[in-house]
Amino acid sequence: ASVVGGNLKCVESLLGTPWQLKTNNKFLFLEDIGERGYQVDRMFEHMVQAGGLKGCKAILLGDFITGDEPNGKNYVRAALMRFAAATNIPVFDGMSTGHGKGQRMLPLGTKAVLKVQTQAELTVKAVSL
Repeated sequence: ASVVGGNLKCVESLLGTPWQLKTNNKFLFLEDIGERGYQVDRMFEHMVQAGGLKGCKAILLGDFITGDEPNGKNYVRAALMRFAAATNIPVFDGMSTGHGKGQRMLPLGTKAVLKVQTQAELTVKAVSL
């Protein structure tokens, strides 16, 4: 399967347009920066209700950073966990990809293999430039 995705807010904003991501038989990578927990929850709910995850093989979560509430608390992780528990699509967390400190490159549009044993391992085929 190939990897598609990117910033959650951008991916969600493409729903219903000619540029909506085709997730059928693909791995969907998502990350975001500066979105609060209720906003992340709303975006995932919109994607589900709009059919934006149709046929998706797995969801790969990258960095979801900042997004603190005015009181300093952060509910982004709770929103991600709620979504993962509610969906029948496998959700994998912990990729250091997005806007965080420890970055790993994830070339979108490339073929990938996801192996799940004790840990999940995503292998992306090399891209020639």
